[in-house]
Amino acid sequence: MAKAVALIAALCLLALAGSAQANKADFVIKGDVYCDTCKVLFFTKISTKLPATSVNLRCRNRLTTERTYESTAMTNEDGTYTLPVKGEHADDICEVSVGISHVPGCQSIAAEISTGRVPITSNSGIESQIRYANPIGFVADEALPECAKVLDDLGFVPEI
Repeated sequence: MAKAVALIAALCLLALAGSAQANKADFVIKGDVYCDTCKVLFFTKISTKLPATSVNLRCRNRLTTERTYESTAMTNEDGTYTLPVKGEHADDICEVSVGISHVPGCQSIAAEISTGRVPITSNSGIESQIRYANPIGFVADEALPECAKVLDDLGFVPEI
């Protein structure tokens, strides 16, 4: 009798684990929004993160290009956003993009850094439901004077 009860308990636990796995299709995207203060189209040590900036997520079907999901979030005071996503998007191309910057002097959008793709599927080999997006951002109107030193430290020769 005890073996039968133990077997039933084990089967119940397996069923619960299976249903938890089936509900594992909700995700969270985390990332940063920054100001490219050197106008080099990548994050440097003197880039600044932008608070209170909107971030958009758009998913579209790979074959039909029909929009399948859309959501928006705002960055916190550290320039970081957390965007919850409902459902599985294995057949979709999903991209995060910058919305509007409220920082004077850093509102220009450059295609190279304003969007980033994010895989939102359980079938990606990633165990966690958290997806980390590459930093996305805006380009400053004027490069900071210390950019030449920063780029020199990185091994780049600045254009004159």
